[in-house]
Amino acid sequence: MAQRDLLLREIEKIGILLRGILGQLKKKKDETESIASDNIENANKVLQEEIGFDLEYFITLDEASVSEYLMKFEGMTTMNTELLAEVIYKSSNEKKHLQKALLLLELCEKQDQTFSMERINKMKEIKNIIQLCV
Repeated sequence: MAQRDLLLREIEKIGILLRGILGQLKKKKDETESIASDNIENANKVLQEEIGFDLEYFITLDEASVSEYLMKFEGMTTMNTELLAEVIYKSSNEKKHLQKALLLLELCEKQDQTFSMERINKMKEIKNIIQLCV
C-alpha cells in the first residue's frame, strides 16, 4: 500500500510540475518577454531540480531511447507524457523540439486505451508546423 501511495504522489508531483511550467510559458507568451531558448532552459532547470529530468538531453535522444528514458521516472503516466509534450511544444518552434513533442504524443496514442480527439488534433497541428519549418 505504501508503494502505491508513493507512486501516486510521484504521478501527482510530475503533473503539478509540468502544469506549473506550462502556466509560466503561457504567461511569458502573453507578455512576449522571452525567446524560445530561454523557455527550454528554464523548463529544463525546473525539471532537473525537481525530478532529475534533463529536458535538453531528452531532446537529443533517438526514438528508441525516448521510452527507455521516460520509464526511469515512476510518475510519467500517459497524461504526464502529454503534458511534457505540451511543455516542449509551447517552449520552442525549433523543428527538433516539435518532432520530440510529436513523438511523445505518438507514444501516448500507442499506449493509451482511450481515443483522444484533442491529442489527434495536437498531432496534426504539430505536423503542419513541422512541414512549414522545412
